[in-house]
Amino acid sequence: MFNYTDALSVVCRDICAKTQIFQRYDLDYVGLACRRTRDAEPTGVFASLTPLRFEGGALATWRRGAFWKAPDVVDANGRKLLYILTVYIPRFMALPLNDKIQTLTHELYHVAPDFNGDVRRFGGKNYAHGSSRKKYDAIVAKYADAWLKQDPDPRIWGFLQNDAEELTRRYGKISYARFPAIKLIKIDREEAVRLNPSLAEVKK
Repeated sequence: MFNYTDALSVVCRDICAKTQIFQRYDLDYVGLACRRTRDAEPTGVFASLTPLRFEGGALATWRRGAFWKAPDVVDANGRKLLYILTVYIPRFMALPLNDKIQTLTHELYHVAPDFNGDVRRFGGKNYAHGSSRKKYDAIVAKYADAWLKQDPDPRIWGFLQNDAEELTRRYGKISYARFPAIKLIKIDREEAVRLNPSLAEVKK
C-alpha cells in the first residue's frame, strides 16, 4: 500500500524548507488530502487550498448578511489545522513531473505570508491571483524550478513520476487522507464579536 498524502507531505515540506518565501510555514498545520475525480483527463482542477480562517486570520466574518465562522478541523493528532491542501486524483497523477511540482507550489503560494489561516491577498477584485494569472503562474514556476535545481533527493519526489496505474501496479493499493467538505457555520452576533471584536462595528 502506498500512502499518497504522506508522500505529498514530504515533498511539500522539502519545498518549503528550501524555498525562502515558504520557510515560515509550519506544515504540521496544513492538512494534506486527496479527492477522487471521475477520470485522469488533464483538464479541470488539479489541486486546491482551503483556508480555515478569514481575512487577516480572523476567526469570524460577516458576509451575505450574516455572521460566520469556520469549523474546527483537526488532524489525526488532534491538532487544529489552518489549511487543507487537496489534490485531485487520478487527474493530478496524470500530469508530467514539472506540472505536479508547479501545482503544489501554486497552492503553497496561496498561503498567507503570515501563515495565519488566511490566503495570500493581492490588490483588486481577484485577490487570490492578482491582476494577472499569467504573472502568478510565472512566479510559481520560478519557485518550482528553483527547488528542482537544488537536486532534491529522488527518494522524496520519485513517486511523482508515476501515474495512478503505475503506482497501483507497483504497490497494489493507493491510500490517502480525506477531510469532510468545509461548510461555514452561521453564528449569532455575540459569538461573532467574541471571536472577532472588529465585527462589533457591523450594522445589519
